[in-house]
Amino acid sequence: MRQFRLTIITKNQKNVDKAKKLAKLIDSTLSDDLTYEINKYNKFSDSFKIEFSGKVKNESLISQAVELTDRLSSPWLIYYDRNEDTANLIFNKSDHSNFRKPEFNVIEWSSFEIDE
Repeated sequence: MRQFRLTIITKNQKNVDKAKKLAKLIDSTLSDDLTYEINKYNKFSDSFKIEFSGKVKNESLISQAVELTDRLSSPWLIYYDRNEDTANLIFNKSDHSNFRKPEFNVIEWSSFEIDE
């Protein structure tokens, strides 16, 4: 199994309790087996950075990455390096964003990386 990291930047969250609720909801939506850390994101006054880590199977890395991230929102940009067998998906909130649950609407930016 390989490790993945999911970094989420929120917006319109005034206190850490809201970020904690979001982190718990994302954890249960993705696998209920993630570890995460929440910190204030200083670029915006009403933002938090939530960093998750978990595991994916070595086979079908891209399929797993797309399936996991699509549980939160869409669309995601996909960067895949066949030589290194690594993947990185990026989400930027826009007018065309779709969120799978209304609570995910506070996600402003996100990055999903499969580590080497």
